[in-house]
Amino acid sequence: MIKQIRKDAIYRRQTKTLKFSLLAIFLALLSSCQGEQRTISVSGLGKVTFVPDTVSFTITVKNVSPTLEEATALTKDSTLRVVEVCRKYGIEDKDIVTSYVNSGKEYANQYGNGEPKFLGYASTQSTAVSYKDLPKFEEFSRELLDLEITTLHGLTFSHSQYADYASEADMLALDDAKRAAEKIAERLKIGLGAVLAVTSTGDGLGADYGRGYETQLMAKDMGGGIVLSPGILTAAKRVDVVFGIR
Repeated sequence: MIKQIRKDAIYRRQTKTLKFSLLAIFLALLSSCQGEQRTISVSGLGKVTFVPDTVSFTITVKNVSPTLEEATALTKDSTLRVVEVCRKYGIEDKDIVTSYVNSGKEYANQYGNGEPKFLGYASTQSTAVSYKDLPKFEEFSRELLDLEITTLHGLTFSHSQYADYASEADMLALDDAKRAAEKIAERLKIGLGAVLAVTSTGDGLGADYGRGYETQLMAKDMGGGIVLSPGILTAAKRVDVVFGIR
């Protein structure tokens, strides 16, 4: 009889413990459901067009000589002349970036089927330049092309105040996203809550918001200066916004 009473007491305690466990699980699930945030996600696009005021390009100097010392000296001298012309046209040193001199042996038919022929030692150096006086670029480029340079290439247009255009495009994209959310909320008869997240991105070009304008390779023997026609550029941004729903 005493054993039976003990068994009944143990059973009641186990049953009570199970009921508390089930209640705790139920309350946890209820709290999770009540805390789940209903949201709506929208995207907006913003574009700002502008006329560029800056052109960036690269000048490459290459010399091949019987000795490495002579090739390097010629290349360094030509690069110094490039920098002098850039300064003559008012370009600041921060907008003139010169690379290290790269040197090595030069061969004819190096990648062909015949036997490679040693031509001498090659020395190459490049200078990246940003220039802001576009109306004078034809005159400026003519002086550059008169120097002992190999190529002037990779012309790209931008604007000195591009960050301001990008910020304006951001705001337009944000307004566009807000309008989209308001229209959806009105159609579905729901209320918009607080903004929970905002993400801004460019038009697929990473840290570069505008597309720029690339010209074809400009060789030294093209003759005369380079006449620019940059056209209109666009700063394009996309904003993704998450709203809560009331």
